[in-house]
Amino acid sequence: MRRFFFASALSEKMIFEGEDAHHICNVLRLPVGSIIGVAGSDGISGEAKILSITPHSVLVQLRNLTPSTEPPVAVWLVQALTKGEKMDWIVEKAVELGVAGIIPIMSEHCVVRYDETKCERRRQRWQNIASSAAKQSGRGKVPPVFPICCFTDVFAKIPGEMATMMLYENEKSRGFRTVLNAHKDSWALFVGPEGGFSSAETEEFKKHGGCTVGMGPRILRTETAGLAAMTIVMYECGGLE
Repeated sequence: MRRFFFASALSEKMIFEGEDAHHICNVLRLPVGSIIGVAGSDGISGEAKILSITPHSVLVQLRNLTPSTEPPVAVWLVQALTKGEKMDWIVEKAVELGVAGIIPIMSEHCVVRYDETKCERRRQRWQNIASSAAKQSGRGKVPPVFPICCFTDVFAKIPGEMATMMLYENEKSRGFRTVLNAHKDSWALFVGPEGGFSSAETEEFKKHGGCTVGMGPRILRTETAGLAAMTIVMYECGGLE
């Protein structure tokens, strides 16, 4: 079932306009009487029936509410910029897994460098990918993709109650299970670029109270490491049950 998101809470009758109305009418070609999935700004989801269609709007009526598909743990992905189109894939799959928000960062070893204009274009592209992935996977919310920032600025964007974890190939003594047993409510996962985080960035991360975690004896690509970590956290904290 196709799902669409409202900027406000669900109500008895709702109107889709703009891109969503175009998608319903001209892309999906759904007739009056069709049932679609809907989700409000508070994450509450349901099913709605199409009552009428005009060239620029679609009127729907809420039929029932459905159980939430949002995970019980909030996981933010702090992902260093990657080469090529890898970031598109990371955003899409992270949303499918249940990520609560994505913060792209420029770190010391990032090969990719964007100017201010391209930063915003990329963010908009990733936000559109996140929206499509949320619809496809039946999410109750569309996770935000925050503006690209530098490594030192990211700590001000993370809520104070959120624990931080960095995937670090040189961490040999601490794994996920030990860290997750100590804190299970909300996490920010730091994932480095193809060259990893620098030693200075790792020390800066620790100064802000974060912990480094190893991913086992094999070196994972950046697009693999973050999604593997997301899967582990979601499983251990009940988000994949």
